Amino acid sequence: MRYDWLKQGSSYVGIETVDGKSVTHWTKMGQYLNHYYSTVDRALPVRFFELKNGHPKSWDFDLNTYSTGPIDPDKFKPQCANLCGGDCNLVEPKLSTE
Repeated sequence: MRYDWLKQGSSYVGIETVDGKSVTHWTKMGQYLNHYYSTVDRALPVRFFELKNGHPKSWDFDLNTYSTGPIDPDKFKPQCANLCGGDCNLVEPKLSTE
Protein backbone atom coordinates (compact mmCIF):
# COMPACT_ATOMS: atom_id res chain seq x y z
CA MET A 1 0.00 0.00 0.00
CA ARG A 2 1.37 3.41 -0.91
CA TYR A 3 2.08 5.89 1.85
CA ASP A 4 -0.25 8.45 0.19
CA TRP A 5 -3.08 6.06 -0.70
CA LEU A 6 -5.71 8.30 0.95
CA LYS A 7 -4.64 11.43 -0.95
CA GLN A 8 -7.18 10.98 -3.75
CA GLY A 9 -10.65 9.45 -3.78
CA SER A 10 -11.01 9.07 -0.02
CA SER A 11 -13.76 10.35 2.27
CA TYR A 12 -13.34 11.80 5.74
CA VAL A 13 -15.94 10.20 8.04
CA GLY A 14 -15.10 12.02 11.29
CA ILE A 15 -13.57 11.60 14.71
CA GLU A 16 -14.39 8.41 16.61
CA THR A 17 -13.03 6.36 19.50
CA VAL A 18 -11.18 3.07 18.94
CA ASP A 19 -9.74 1.22 21.95
CA GLY A 20 -10.05 4.37 24.05
CA LYS A 21 -8.12 6.51 21.54
CA SER A 22 -9.50 9.51 19.66
CA VAL A 23 -9.06 8.69 15.97
CA THR A 24 -9.87 10.07 12.56
CA HIS A 25 -11.87 7.73 10.33
CA TRP A 26 -11.36 7.69 6.56
CA THR A 27 -12.85 5.44 3.88
CA LYS A 28 -11.71 4.69 0.37
CA MET A 29 -13.11 2.28 -2.17
CA GLY A 30 -10.69 -0.31 -3.44
CA GLN A 31 -11.75 -3.82 -4.31
CA TYR A 32 -13.81 -3.43 -1.10
CA LEU A 33 -14.65 -0.40 1.03
CA ASN A 34 -11.56 0.25 3.17
CA HIS A 35 -11.77 1.95 6.57
CA TYR A 36 -8.65 3.56 8.00
CA TYR A 37 -8.32 4.95 11.52
CA SER A 38 -5.40 7.05 12.76
CA THR A 39 -4.67 9.04 15.91
CA VAL A 40 -5.96 12.60 15.84
CA ASP A 41 -2.84 14.14 17.35
CA ARG A 42 -0.04 12.46 15.32
CA ALA A 43 -1.85 10.59 12.50
CA LEU A 44 -0.38 7.24 13.61
CA PRO A 45 -2.20 4.16 12.28
CA VAL A 46 -4.62 2.53 14.69
CA ARG A 47 -6.78 0.23 12.56
CA PHE A 48 -7.37 -0.84 8.96
CA PHE A 49 -10.67 -2.58 8.31
CA GLU A 50 -12.64 -3.96 5.37
CA LEU A 51 -15.50 -6.36 4.74
CA LYS A 52 -14.13 -8.89 2.27
CA ASN A 53 -16.88 -11.01 0.73
CA GLY A 54 -19.04 -10.18 3.74
CA HIS A 55 -16.36 -11.25 6.24
CA PRO A 56 -14.61 -8.68 8.48
CA LYS A 57 -10.88 -8.32 7.97
CA SER A 58 -9.10 -6.04 10.41
CA TRP A 59 -5.55 -5.05 11.30
CA ASP A 60 -4.93 -3.29 14.60
CA PHE A 61 -1.62 -1.49 15.10
CA ASP A 62 0.23 -1.67 18.43
CA LEU A 63 1.24 1.94 19.02
CA ASN A 64 3.58 0.86 21.82
CA THR A 65 5.80 -0.88 19.27
CA TYR A 66 4.97 1.11 16.12
CA SER A 67 7.99 2.82 14.58
CA THR A 68 8.70 4.78 11.43
CA GLY A 69 12.44 4.24 11.79
CA PRO A 70 14.65 1.98 9.70
CA ILE A 71 13.51 -1.63 9.40
CA ASP A 72 15.73 -4.26 10.99
CA PRO A 73 16.30 -6.85 8.21
CA ASP A 74 16.84 -9.58 10.83
CA LYS A 75 13.11 -9.44 11.62
CA PHE A 76 12.37 -10.83 8.16
CA LYS A 77 14.87 -13.70 8.09
CA PRO A 78 13.36 -17.20 8.03
CA GLN A 79 13.63 -19.00 11.36
CA CYS A 80 15.43 -21.88 9.70
CA ALA A 81 16.53 -23.02 6.26
CA ASN A 82 13.81 -25.68 6.15
CA LEU A 83 10.70 -23.57 5.51
CA CYS A 84 8.52 -26.69 5.66
CA GLY A 85 8.91 -26.82 9.43
CA GLY A 86 10.80 -30.11 9.36
CA ASP A 87 8.07 -32.12 7.64
CA CYS A 88 9.89 -32.30 4.31
CA ASN A 89 13.43 -32.51 3.02
CA LEU A 90 14.76 -29.68 0.95
CA VAL A 91 16.66 -31.05 -1.99
CA GLU A 92 18.79 -28.82 -4.13
CA PRO A 93 17.88 -29.24 -7.82
CA LYS A 94 20.67 -30.75 -9.91
CA LEU A 95 21.59 -28.74 -12.95
CA SER A 96 22.13 -30.64 -16.13
CA THR A 97 25.57 -30.20 -17.69
CA GLU A 98 24.32 -31.38 -21.08
